[in-house]
Amino acid sequence: MLKVKDVQYVTYRVPDLDLIERFLTDFGMLRASRTPQVLEMRGAGTYPVIYRAELADKPAFAQLVFDGPDNKTLKTPDGYEIRVQSGVKKVAPLPLRAALESNNHARKVRLNAGQRPPAAPAPVLRMGHVVLKVSDINRSIAWFEQELGLKVSDAVFAGDEKNKLIAFMRCDRGAEHTDHHTVGLAQVPPGAPLGVHHTSFETIDLDAVGMGSEWLKAKGWEKQHVWGIGRHYLGSQVFDYWRDPFGNMIEHFADGDLFDASVPTALHPVGKESLYQWGPVVPETFMQ
Repeated sequence: MLKVKDVQYVTYRVPDLDLIERFLTDFGMLRASRTPQVLEMRGAGTYPVIYRAELADKPAFAQLVFDGPDNKTLKTPDGYEIRVQSGVKKVAPLPLRAALESNNHARKVRLNAGQRPPAAPAPVLRMGHVVLKVSDINRSIAWFEQELGLKVSDAVFAGDEKNKLIAFMRCDRGAEHTDHHTVGLAQVPPGAPLGVHHTSFETIDLDAVGMGSEWLKAKGWEKQHVWGIGRHYLGSQVFDYWRDPFGNMIEHFADGDLFDASVPTALHPVGKESLYQWGPVVPETFMQ
């Protein structure tokens, strides 16, 4: 069985490379390369590409690429194209500010100093996960387990535990800790449209999420804001959701849970508590 190490990048088709580059730059990514047909963006981490945009007449999801031990292209049961790429040549990480130190009631670490995060885009480090809409969640869970070696961290059900609505799946790196989820699967009603619900990118800390939100609004993207800032329940990430100029939802996150292979799957009844701990009420547009 193939076991992927991590997600590397997502590819979308878009009708305007200038517009998507402007948005992604304000979101906190940096241009890695560009031709008349293809834009590649990187983060501050070691993957050379974390977002790829191909010029096309209509917006569409194209491909999800994982870092793994072999090279192959696969199709999920719902037809999503997955590519596993081995031998990825890493790049030098870019300089970043340190995560801000937080004082709490029991541990005072910031003394004789203030907190002054810069007014700037949220520095994107890497791609963290993708959530896919699926027509048969149990079939999709089995496919990602068998084909990519992923494990279910948490699943959300309605009524009967077999009636799963959402599954969060992580890479299996044995004793090495990895993100709570690299792939999320969301069951849709029969006949409902499929597609990517959202892609998610890690930034430094809560203040970077907050300052990044302010930056995007100041740059004229306020109407693109979907939901946030808040903290998820499953995965514990601090989150902020946006839509790019072509309607694709994209998330900043920080402070997510890390699990090794010893943590068993947990099941949770659907409800507010399974989605977020604090933050604004979930808008209907988030569920679309």
